[in-house]
Amino acid sequence: MIRAAGYIFDFISAIVKIFMLLIFILFLPWLFLWNIQVQEHQIIVTTAGNNFKLGIEILSEEFLKNLTPSSDLSYAVGLITNQTGIDQKGNKTIDILLQKGLKIHTIFSPHHGFDGTLVANAKGSDTCDPKTNIPIINLHGKDGIKKLNKKNISSIDVFIFDLQDVGIRYYGYAITLLEIMYAAANYEKIIVVLDRPNPLGSCMEGAFGYGYANHKNNIESIPWRHGMTIGELARYYNAHILTKPAKLFVVPMQNYNRTFSQSNLIMSSLSPNLTSINSCYGYSFLGLLGEIRPFDVGIGTDKAFQCIMLPETFNFPRKKWKELGSLLEPLGIESIFYRYLSKRKQYYYSGLRLFIRNINNFSAYKTLLTIITFFKQSGISFSLSNYFDKVASAIVLRKLIMEIKNQKEIINELNINIQQFFNKAHTTFLYQPLPQPTMM
Repeated sequence: MIRAAGYIFDFISAIVKIFMLLIFILFLPWLFLWNIQVQEHQIIVTTAGNNFKLGIEILSEEFLKNLTPSSDLSYAVGLITNQTGIDQKGNKTIDILLQKGLKIHTIFSPHHGFDGTLVANAKGSDTCDPKTNIPIINLHGKDGIKKLNKKNISSIDVFIFDLQDVGIRYYGYAITLLEIMYAAANYEKIIVVLDRPNPLGSCMEGAFGYGYANHKNNIESIPWRHGMTIGELARYYNAHILTKPAKLFVVPMQNYNRTFSQSNLIMSSLSPNLTSINSCYGYSFLGLLGEIRPFDVGIGTDKAFQCIMLPETFNFPRKKWKELGSLLEPLGIESIFYRYLSKRKQYYYSGLRLFIRNINNFSAYKTLLTIITFFKQSGISFSLSNYFDKVASAIVLRKLIMEIKNQKEIINELNINIQQFFNKAHTTFLYQPLPQPTMM
């Protein structure tokens, strides 16, 4: 009887062990996926010290008083800002300037509007800040820049610019800065730029714009990923792009190192699809890949610029996605298989979710070309969207993608241009280490 009971106990024990083994096997992949997703928020390689300060955080009353001949704070301010204009404690730039005694006459909101929620094709309207009742002129949209006219600027004495840029030439905030500087120069206004980090770190790489060889003194003379802060860009614009320089003051950051991880310094969504440091990293190459059909990069989802997808109607094999993941790993990208239903397009996509570990050791340009080459060799045909040229503004990149010209010749030209730009921009850099030209 005892022996029979022992057999029953052993049988039950064996069943339990098998059950536990099955549970372990079933949930191991999910545990792995969860672990990767947790690590996504642990990108910090070297963090800024406690003494790091943004431009807005070291703005002194003495500096502000000395901006105009009156040596007081009676001048009218035109503030260019949005939801990214905050300090490290979350205080808004608007409130900080008002507390310092400045008179903000008008707020100018950039692309995506005052709260950063306007999508690309949405119409933005002028309004007022609900807290202070200060009028807001919305520069969003193709006609927004036309509002930087004499009527809206004549009453302003000093422009103050405080926006968090993403570090890519064609992104809207860098373009807004240039337009504001043109207006300040033309109407003889002072402009103050409060500096902020470049989320994409120290690398300087990529194609220049259309007509670079013939127009080396416009925004097309800046490489795709420039490695500069918004304050350094302002200094470059003033020295090399504006034919009539503006009266520019840059308030630099304190204890900033461009190789520090920026994950704890980007304190607000930049736009509807740039909502985290991971989307900023991905935007460095997926911003262009998203303009190449038939790829999808998660626009309109919480994974925007963090994935590469194809419609499932393409029946692209899962083993091919694994092969692509293996190609991306040496470039500094970890990946997992990912699938989602696009609410915009009403069908399923599948592909890879991407995780960039160290943005300072990552080449966005090389990654983009690797992806394009892989899909071409895999038999995927594609075309450039109507918006591609407006975004990329780079005939060299179009040639590389469409293989119109020998790639080695183009890459050699790119490398020469990058080094020449670095040498030219050298005097406008504010921080050590300097941006690092990344050769192909």
